[in-house]
Amino acid sequence: STVNCPKGGRGRLGPAVTAVGIMACVMGAYPLLNFIPVAALAGVMLVVVMHTFKWFSLQMLVAALLPVSIRDKLGPRFQLKVPRIDVFVICVVTLLSNFPKGTNI
Repeated sequence: STVNCPKGGRGRLGPAVTAVGIMACVMGAYPLLNFIPVAALAGVMLVVVMHTFKWFSLQMLVAALLPVSIRDKLGPRFQLKVPRIDVFVICVVTLLSNFPKGTNI
């Protein structure tokens, strides 16, 4: 349903069809899912991430690390920023969830 809305889905039919499709795969077609290559599933996951990630948030993180004088020189696009403590927490959580052995998914 996350991809359905940007592609024009506005009613209740899109999420209902998605739910029925997932239910059919889980309940009966799971042996067929073994024939789908892992690379294809990874590709689908990457496309979903690329379409749902809020890319402007990276610019806000960079703006939080810059001093006000540099942000003023860079223009109005760098005026939106998040508190530095939030940036610190985001970085710590990202590092702790990705790098220690045994926590990777």
